[in-house]
Amino acid sequence: RNSIQTLDMSSNDIGGDGWREIAGALGECAQLVALTVADNCEDGASALAAALGRCTALECLNVEGVVEERAGAVALIDGLARCSRMRDLNLHSSDAGPDGAQALARTMAGWELQQLVLSYCDIGDAGASALGAVLGGCTRLQHLRLGSNTISCAGATGLAVGLGACVSLEELALNGNTIADEGVDAV
Repeated sequence: RNSIQTLDMSSNDIGGDGWREIAGALGECAQLVALTVADNCEDGASALAAALGRCTALECLNVEGVVEERAGAVALIDGLARCSRMRDLNLHSSDAGPDGAQALARTMAGWELQQLVLSYCDIGDAGASALGAVLGGCTRLQHLRLGSNTISCAGATGLAVGLGACVSLEELALNGNTIADEGVDAV
């Protein structure tokens, strides 16, 4: 075991072997609080997914631009189930889709999230509504970024269900969606 609390491997050329090495090393990082592997050249979600369950102290995860396949995104999100201390999650450009957003809604119950970034994840109306159903428990959420996710009025209305309980919310990014008047009114 080692005492590493923060690991930043972002903006490298990590490939399949590198992802497997990182995943294996995570088992030795019982005190790991922050992991950033953003902007690497190959999808590492499958390798990371199982390893994240051993990172129970993890509070911050940034995998922006790393997850290229929807199944990998869902597996990664499911792998976060044992990370009960999560407060900052960045899945930007992960192609999580509605299934990933629904998995995240199930997984994040009990988290004290302060920031959630799901921009460019194609979560759509079903994903936005699933998140809206659990946002009522996110009283510490300060930043919610859901830009460019094909969210329409229906998704905005579903999202609005839980937004009222987000008393700490300072930033809500819904740019680049297809929300019209009815959705704006709901939010």
